[in-house]
Amino acid sequence: MKELKLSDIDINKIEKRNAYKDVLDFIESDRCYDGEVCIIFGLYRTGKTAIMRQIMAENADRYSFMFLEPESEDTMKDIYAYLDEAVKKKVHGVFIDEMTGVSDFIDNSAYLADIYAKEGLRIVLSGDDSLSFVFAQKSSLFGRIETVNATYISFEEHCRVLGTKDIDDYISHGGVIDRFISDCESACSYLDDAVSGNISRSLRRLAKYSNYTELFDVSEDEMKAVIEKMVESYCNTSPAGAVKELADDINADTKIVHKFTEDMIARIENALIDIGFVSAIKHQEIDYSESFGWKSLPVGREYYLTQPAIKYYHMKKAQGKEKPEIKEDMAKQAVVFEVSCALPLEKYSVYKVSFRDADLDKMLGGYDMLIYDKTANSYYAFEIRLAAVANDEQYRHLTNEKFREIIDYKYGGRETVCVLYSGKPFKMSDSVLYLNISGFVREVSKCRDIKEAMGKLAEKAVVGA
Repeated sequence: MKELKLSDIDINKIEKRNAYKDVLDFIESDRCYDGEVCIIFGLYRTGKTAIMRQIMAENADRYSFMFLEPESEDTMKDIYAYLDEAVKKKVHGVFIDEMTGVSDFIDNSAYLADIYAKEGLRIVLSGDDSLSFVFAQKSSLFGRIETVNATYISFEEHCRVLGTKDIDDYISHGGVIDRFISDCESACSYLDDAVSGNISRSLRRLAKYSNYTELFDVSEDEMKAVIEKMVESYCNTSPAGAVKELADDINADTKIVHKFTEDMIARIENALIDIGFVSAIKHQEIDYSESFGWKSLPVGREYYLTQPAIKYYHMKKAQGKEKPEIKEDMAKQAVVFEVSCALPLEKYSVYKVSFRDADLDKMLGGYDMLIYDKTANSYYAFEIRLAAVANDEQYRHLTNEKFREIIDYKYGGRETVCVLYSGKPFKMSDSVLYLNISGFVREVSKCRDIKEAMGKLAEKAVVGA
């Protein structure tokens, strides 16, 4: 067991992640007396260890801390020996890094909450093996975990921590805290080590805690190949849940020995969701037919990889060269996801909207983003482009009266139509608002209210520029 001392910590020039506040809030609270422990989970190179070190270093004048780094031979018995000492010394908070590497962590972790937390220790755990924390949350620490997700690094956070204001940079390097992902080779290496290998090793090591039995014999190389294909599928923005087609594609690969059923693929997908690597955005499709007119279909989902650089370099490799539409398509998805995360769910719903001619099976157009205000029964419609120059083509769907008629009926009164692009904000004479895409996302993340954010941004937009 290694015990890190305050003198060992160097946090110079390291910007704080948003999760810093969440973990510090736990440290400053008395929730430990209710038997709660805090877990920072996430893939590696997302700044989990830095968060704990920063809190320890910057709050040493207020609290006493212990920082433990278990080694491969350590067990929970060794952990508890240090915690006994921490209780005697009246230590305020204990950080335990790489906790998932302790072999009997899940079997013997209940005392962390049942005894030591209730003794007054604010215990914060971290580790790269997120699935171990998922299983612990469902078993020995059920109902006693406060989680902080470090895998997802928002655009606003990426800009602040890495000192940029460019969504182009976020698409190319977003997902890790140090721009480690910079080409297809590094993207694939990260995917293999942080995601595929992690899941493969976890499933075998945690066999008795899960019902993933059909995956236990799958080799790490096979798992890497399967997840690589899954990521390629997600990069095509196919509707979430298209498991059968994915299974057929995987089983057609002669390098993959095992036959993968739809259930096996679904279980791997669930694991990717559990570790925070895969999420989704809402997609509202509205069809038109001569026989029934406009009809809204059930809201669907599109896959979203929370580490955009992984998707960017996979798409770039698949298409063989840099294409402007790759980043623009990714920017559209990223903005919808970022805004969905920033706005409170109880007040807002955020969708991608498409209009289709059902008779001809032909897309008619759409809104790249629609934000529905549930309390006001009104909406904001957006087109998203990376171009720095405005033109009429960018807002033609926003001003289409047929589209507006059905949207007004379904989502209430229209507040604003807006083109997000890479140029300066201005307002056209026909009431189409142009806003800078990066500035818009940062303002929404700051305000967490679309009406307030749009009001502030509109004030800066020059009329008729």
